[in-house]
Amino acid sequence: METLKQFYKRTNEFTRSSLPAITEGFYTSQGIFKKVNESGKLLNFYGDTIVFLLDEESKEYAEKMRKILYQNCSEMFADPLLKATFHVTLHDLSNGISEEEIRTKICHNQNASEQILKKIKGDQEQEIQMKTTYVFNMVNTSVVLGLEPVDEENCTKLMEWYDMFQTVVNLSYPLTPHITLGYYRPGYYAPEVLKKLYDTFEILNKQKRKQICLKTKSLVYQYFRNMNDFETYF
Repeated sequence: METLKQFYKRTNEFTRSSLPAITEGFYTSQGIFKKVNESGKLLNFYGDTIVFLLDEESKEYAEKMRKILYQNCSEMFADPLLKATFHVTLHDLSNGISEEEIRTKICHNQNASEQILKKIKGDQEQEIQMKTTYVFNMVNTSVVLGLEPVDEENCTKLMEWYDMFQTVVNLSYPLTPHITLGYYRPGYYAPEVLKKLYDTFEILNKQKRKQICLKTKSLVYQYFRNMNDFETYF
């Protein structure tokens, strides 16, 4: 299980230098075509996930960051994400462009996830204290606001819960807590456009840091139909 020191080392390696050299310009990931078309419209993309819903104050904070990002670099981004959808993912489950193809997986995920959520929530409310870190480029797919546990105890709890859902869907990558601020519009962006994104990251990363409390009562199973359409099941 990842310790807080290991978490710092891993995440600092890419959150502080997540963009390519300005002179190279910027190519979005091919995978973004599943979620967004070339006009920036969010496409049908189905799946399920385990997330922490955010309180209104945290959503307002993320919305403020998103507005700055879009004001400065709107040509790079897809349709804005609704403030109501802002969340912190604990564990991805299944997804795909065809709802029919993942139906069996979804059924399995729902049954297994419900039991794990009951175990985590138990009879007493628990919470994990996090703090915001840096805005960074997430694998050329989106721009996100990073989060980190405030101490070792909170890190251990977060990683334990993540590992519990590995029994439902075993992911090949570790947890990097974040709030997605926006998905890229697919394509290539010239150096002068990328420079604006660099400058905007600098502005955003000078914003006052915020502590965010993730509570078990806000830990839920969600089904999504696109990146602006999430439905909480339990």
